[in-house]
Amino acid sequence: MSKLEKKIWMVIPLATLWSIWRHRNECVFNEIQLDFEALCEIVKVRAALWIKASPLHVAASITDLVYNLQQVKFCLRNGG
Repeated sequence: MSKLEKKIWMVIPLATLWSIWRHRNECVFNEIQLDFEALCEIVKVRAALWIKASPLHVAASITDLVYNLQQVKFCLRNGG
């Protein structure tokens, strides 16, 4: 795996756990209803933002990382 792929795989669990924790706190302390679809979107966006903020150069946009991850993965594999 490339450095970028390793970074992505390192960020995903952290973004997932952090997002679940934050959403749980919103539900408990602000009486927000659990919204699984919104939570999934938050995880994807948070992971994309963290990846873009990393010192590694990431050519893909945040939108591509969130909505077109399969295409980004293809480009990473094929050097594009």
